[in-house]
Amino acid sequence: MRGVILVALLLSLSLVPVSNANGGVIDSVTVSGDGIVGEGPITVNISLVGVGGASSSSVNWSAVLSDLDGNVIDSDNGNRLVDDGVTTFVETMLGDAPLGLSNLTVSISGDIGTPGQDQWINYYSTIHRLRPLNISLGSPIFNSVDATGNDTGNLSLSDGDFVNIEIPVINNGDVDWNGTLNVSLDSLDLTHQSVNSSGDSAQIFSFLSGPVSEGIHNLNATLVGIMDQFEDDNELSSNFEVGPPPLPSLSLELERLNQPQPGSEISWRLSATNFGESSFNGQLVCNFDDLQIFSENATIAVSQTLNLTVTMISKPGSLVCSSDGVRTSETLDANDTVSMSSAIFIGAGHSSPSLLGGPWHAGDEITLSMLLRNEGDAIGSAEMQVEINGDIENGSISTLEGGKAGEVNHKFSFSTSGEHIVNWSVVSQDGAVDSNLSGSILIPVLSSQTLTIAIEETEILDTGVEISWSVDLSEGRDRTVIFNFGSINDGLKGPKIIEERNLLPGRTFGSMNIGFQQGQEIYASIATDGWTSGFGSYLEDESPMPDFTIEPQITVNPVTQPKVPAQGSQVTILYTLSNTGGGPTPQGQIVITDDDGNILASVTSPSLESSSLDSSTTVKWPSGNSVKIIVNWHVDGVSVSDQVMITSEVIEADEEDFVIPWGGILGGLVAGMVLIFAIRLKNTPKSDKKVEKKKSKKKTSTDEKVEVACPSCDRRLRVPSTYSGGVRCPECETKFDVEGSQEEDSEEEEESSPEEPVEEKDLWAASDNDILGCPKCARNLKVPYDRRPAKARCPACETIFEARKS
Repeated sequence: MRGVILVALLLSLSLVPVSNANGGVIDSVTVSGDGIVGEGPITVNISLVGVGGASSSSVNWSAVLSDLDGNVIDSDNGNRLVDDGVTTFVETMLGDAPLGLSNLTVSISGDIGTPGQDQWINYYSTIHRLRPLNISLGSPIFNSVDATGNDTGNLSLSDGDFVNIEIPVINNGDVDWNGTLNVSLDSLDLTHQSVNSSGDSAQIFSFLSGPVSEGIHNLNATLVGIMDQFEDDNELSSNFEVGPPPLPSLSLELERLNQPQPGSEISWRLSATNFGESSFNGQLVCNFDDLQIFSENATIAVSQTLNLTVTMISKPGSLVCSSDGVRTSETLDANDTVSMSSAIFIGAGHSSPSLLGGPWHAGDEITLSMLLRNEGDAIGSAEMQVEINGDIENGSISTLEGGKAGEVNHKFSFSTSGEHIVNWSVVSQDGAVDSNLSGSILIPVLSSQTLTIAIEETEILDTGVEISWSVDLSEGRDRTVIFNFGSINDGLKGPKIIEERNLLPGRTFGSMNIGFQQGQEIYASIATDGWTSGFGSYLEDESPMPDFTIEPQITVNPVTQPKVPAQGSQVTILYTLSNTGGGPTPQGQIVITDDDGNILASVTSPSLESSSLDSSTTVKWPSGNSVKIIVNWHVDGVSVSDQVMITSEVIEADEEDFVIPWGGILGGLVAGMVLIFAIRLKNTPKSDKKVEKKKSKKKTSTDEKVEVACPSCDRRLRVPSTYSGGVRCPECETKFDVEGSQEEDSEEEEESSPEEPVEEKDLWAASDNDILGCPKCARNLKVPYDRRPAKARCPACETIFEARKS
């Protein structure tokens, strides 16, 4: 202040008029180094000029730099000669000018003239050396406001208030600063604000947030822009505490409305008074021996009282009522103790429950069981109660008379493996429970057993498709499972076959016949029964449906037995049955007809063990020279047929009972005689004398008859002994073949030589009954066994052979 006054006085003195004098004056002063940041020297350039006709006037100059208190910082002086109108320059350096303001004084003495306008004898100037940039954040202020930002008047922040955060930005330097103020509250960014700070100034920036909850909140603020050399004060971290909201305070009282009686109810009046700062909107709850018996939602205004009624079955114990569900600054609980005769439950032998059914896997049912005894003097009921992960579950209720024992239990399961803690207790609605009947138990639970089913193979049987399966059950307990088998047709499952089994751990094999179901695939699935399979189980498998279709074919052999059948004779027809499909061939029906549709035979065809089967059927040959034989095969709802044309021999009988083929008999006799004669001629030596042969006449008498049995009804028929051919039974009208004996008189030959050869027998056949086969064509014919040996002629191929006994 004194420096300012001194400068003003000097300026006023300079304005006082003086008489003109010759000499030198200060024409101008130029200072370099003013307005620069930081301490440092200044350069002073002084211009002196002569006035009033000065000539070589001697002028003394001086330059002094001092602080605001007048203390000299630096100075310099000198002498110059000046002439009228001639400018003389003087330059000097003073240092160092301090930060802030300092005073520069330039004066002259000696031969001085009278200064004119803008000329001086003494020159004064203020030097300003600027302070460097120094931007910083001040301590924040937290004010309680409402949602619109208006002050609530509260001295502290409460839960639910909005907060107005005021942060000072201080510029202690002489350099302006422009940047951004970033603020976050509890790691959530608030709106950024731009900052334009002039040198040597302070600004307040406000941020609104809320509502805030009770607790400690953290604030972080940062200046973003060109930083000064003092970076520690460019950021700040702070916190503030939010107190609880205005809270209600409750006072609870219990008044017993009646006295307890065994088996009857007891009631109380519950009075709740709010003497707090805000309304109560919560629950009033009452626990009897730590078991909740009452809960009611209640709204109680400040200074108001609410009355409620609490009721329960009478039993001894303590009743405690309190508040819940909302915060209070204080709650005065209500208490009452009930004393009476009742059931008293204690452990029967043990005071802890037993675990049944272990070991357990995830999903298995666990049974917690305990034996109780009623040591009281009244009947009562008790039950097992468990708490698992905060959830309370009640088990079975057991009602016991005084002095009786019984079981209480509860069944539950865990979906995850590991060790699980179960809190248990025995509770009673109408009796007292020993305080030792509660606690915690650790239950180890293994991982769920895995179950995998696979179709090993499929096979087609006569009864249907059989599925061979295997099931793998991982290590653990025996398990009950349910199998489902069936087919899938166009993506849809058909009727299923269900089987329930008990599986042992490990691999189990089995099979199931599903019959002949339609579909493109077969499936086998398995389901658990009362337990849960683990991750990685495969509960169903599918496989392509095997081909069980039947495509029958029948091929008739054009050769019969005999080759040339005769009408009414038994003829064997040969044929081949085959199945080109993949399914088994069941029994079917073979029906043989002629061209007129007459059924010659109908027999059951066997099931085929392989893809084809050669078979035959004997039929009674129909009439006709060429007979068409049609063989039909009916199997599994499919019918196929084949046919052949066979040339047959026509034999006609004279009588209904039998037919005598005279032409065949005579022809056979002539042929036989010629053959025998030829053989004899061939075997007789030329040198031998002619042998006289005496031939006895063949005795053929149609009157000699033999008995034959009908193959169908066993009736005895008499036919000529020499007749061979078809015979029809008059009883059942069955036609069948008979063979007559060809008897020739023995020939007595008188030979001229003892070496006469014996007749050679080329063909023969033998059997142990009346029927034997032709050695040439295998045709069966009848030659009476008691007449053998004898000559026989085959009616089919007309071959003559000897019938012998076997």
